Amino acid sequence: MRRSALFLLALTPLLWSPLPGAEPDPVVDLLQVARDQDMTWQRRRADLILDLTHQDSERRIAALRGIGDLQDPALAGHLLAFLEPGTPDSEIIEAALSSARLKNAQAVLALRLHLTNPNEDVRMTAYLALEQLSGASEEDHLARAKDQDPTLRRAALQRLALFPTAAAAPLLIEGLARNPDPRLRRLCALGLGRLKDRTHGPALQVGLVDGDQSVRLATARALAALGYTPAIPVLLTLLEQPQSTPLAACLKQLAGDDFGYAAARNDQERRQAIDRAWSWWTRNLTRLNR
Repeated sequence: MRRSALFLLALTPLLWSPLPGAEPDPVVDLLQVARDQDMTWQRRRADLILDLTHQDSERRIAALRGIGDLQDPALAGHLLAFLEPGTPDSEIIEAALSSARLKNAQAVLALRLHLTNPNEDVRMTAYLALEQLSGASEEDHLARAKDQDPTLRRAALQRLALFPTAAAAPLLIEGLARNPDPRLRRLCALGLGRLKDRTHGPALQVGLVDGDQSVRLATARALAALGYTPAIPVLLTLLEQPQSTPLAACLKQLAGDDFGYAAARNDQERRQAIDRAWSWWTRNLTRLNR
């Protein structure tokens, strides 16, 4: 019996081999390809885990990056040790990036600790990784908006402007008034408008005299969204200048009337419309200027 079993085992490859001249079985071919790919993947996985313990830092960094590329959530736990304090900065950065790519929520606590890392590249990477993982709190954004690194300040301020909260208002007001980047000033103006707090109207008016046209328009839209009627005189003054016709829609939203002002009209007709608006303002000054 034992000899018969051994004989059949020896014949197994022959039994499964195609007969001479026979067409290859596509199902068998696909299974073989799948087995080969699985073996390649398993070897790659094992090599990456082994390289994490390599004495050469560059090999460890390459392995950390490779784990992110492999997109295997089962490997995410191997990254946590590289987020510990005392790890070389370059390895922390790669571990943070791969943790974000693998959506590893277990890394959130360690990443938040690195928001105060002395290295600005580590702080920035940790902040962006937390954003990817939705693990950054409002306090994190507020603190990073005051960071000494300008790139990190910019990223945090942009986040606060796009998703504003009441606590962010002072930073948005300051950003509108002082940030050198017109794109960020524009976002700050829109962010203040999203807060729907009319008390920010006076601070928002700074944007109406900004040197950048896109900032002026964003500010006008924010003021209109707040219903801040004391801004109407500044809007009327701006409408007297060339290329300010987009502001007319904001005037109509605040006043409930465009007074016949339209971009298609000639200069004289637009001037007459502005005069009518000034007359209306004067008559309603007491009611509107508050």
